[in-house]
Amino acid sequence: MLKHVLIAAVSTIFLFKSGFFVFVVPVPVFYIFAVHGRKAGRLTAAIVVAAAVLGTAFGLLTQQELAYFGYLFLIGLILGEGLVRRLAIMPMASAAIFIPWIMASGFFLAGQFGFNMPLISNLRAYFADTLNFVLDKQAATISNAQLAYIRDNAAQIVDFIVGITPSTLMIFGMLVVSLATLLTRSLSKKYGSFKYLGNVAMQRFPFWSVWVTIACGVAYFSDAYYTHNIYIKFTAINGLLICAGLYFVQGCFVISFWLYKGRSPFLRFLVYGIIVVFLQVVGFMIVALGLSDQWLDFRKRHNTTAA
Repeated sequence: MLKHVLIAAVSTIFLFKSGFFVFVVPVPVFYIFAVHGRKAGRLTAAIVVAAAVLGTAFGLLTQQELAYFGYLFLIGLILGEGLVRRLAIMPMASAAIFIPWIMASGFFLAGQFGFNMPLISNLRAYFADTLNFVLDKQAATISNAQLAYIRDNAAQIVDFIVGITPSTLMIFGMLVVSLATLLTRSLSKKYGSFKYLGNVAMQRFPFWSVWVTIACGVAYFSDAYYTHNIYIKFTAINGLLICAGLYFVQGCFVISFWLYKGRSPFLRFLVYGIIVVFLQVVGFMIVALGLSDQWLDFRKRHNTTAA
């Protein structure tokens, strides 16, 4: 067991430092919880935390990198604890999404307003530098008129990106939790750790999310035509983006359910490939599918507990 614990701890650090595989940082810790239980999982977590703290002390990780790593690592820890406690998928995933998000938001607000740290200014500067870098790299593929328009409105673009940071972070958490659960379930399939969850693709989000979407839409248009309050505007936009993320996940559940009923690995591979390659176009269709499922419930007559 100790060998697997050390491998998982090293893999967690390696995945984070690789950059490309940062989305799956929670998987090694989650896997140890799923296969070897709570004791091994917590030992792995302790080793990872110690390594991260030492890495920061010796300058191998910056404080910003440590915060980012802590966010991802906490997702894996919460998922692992939820699995060994045999929580249902919705409470387990919700905790893994919301707890790190709330903690990150709390630390940000405390730093900005409690300790007078220029975090918002730093975010603006970071996004401005990133936008300029992208424009410089893509200058040859963008028309002069478009390039001039983007540069003239760069400040407004940056302000918008900063304003939607809360929803962006939450959607990022949804993505990380979904990938971690999918990969860990696949890797630990022979151990049967996820069997008690039944068919995850049968899950549906509560209908109140529809009312939240409607309320955010009303708030957005009310601000556009009447109130003109920046806080109402960005609260509405963040709410709409978060709801869109929920419907995207629910749409993926519907697609996954019907693809696995067909039992065609090639068809699953083809559909998933199309979704990944054409995400910007197909994404809107998946969101619409998830939203319509709130009323039509495409899986109601085919309820099953198959994995």
